[in-house]
Amino acid sequence: MKVKSLLRKAAKCKTQADADNLLNTLENVFGNSKPMSHLSSCNPEASMVGDEPFVRFELNQEISEYYITTIRPEIRDGKFSISVVTNRMLDGLGMGSQSWEVVEGMEEDVIEGDADLMVAEMAQRAKEIAIANHVKLIKRVGMSCSTTVATSMFSGYCY
Repeated sequence: MKVKSLLRKAAKCKTQADADNLLNTLENVFGNSKPMSHLSSCNPEASMVGDEPFVRFELNQEISEYYITTIRPEIRDGKFSISVVTNRMLDGLGMGSQSWEVVEGMEEDVIEGDADLMVAEMAQRAKEIAIANHVKLIKRVGMSCSTTVATSMFSGYCY
């Protein structure tokens, strides 16, 4: 599905039920795309803000009990965007953590939707940012560049 088709569907939303259906579409189109299909989904939100739908959910890759990368596709104010952020779990409880902070240098990257691209292409861009963040983490522990790329490719982000 192209981003512009998704946004046309968003423009037709008038009720909470429409927003819920839009969220289901976003979860199916984005969450089931090849770059994202292996990630766990959580925190779905769907509402009408004025006359416009607001929908988003999160896909998470638990790198370890201490690091999680979150990819969050969102439709708000008639626009599609994707944010990517890597967090450090302060209590080491992974997805069960109640205390975390953004990893320095891996603050939220936002990809603005391009109406002519396929949603899966946008998902691929988000995945590339997530991999780049993972590579940064591996480099911080002193691994060489070639080892870093190879390690990140076999860590769950790449096929």
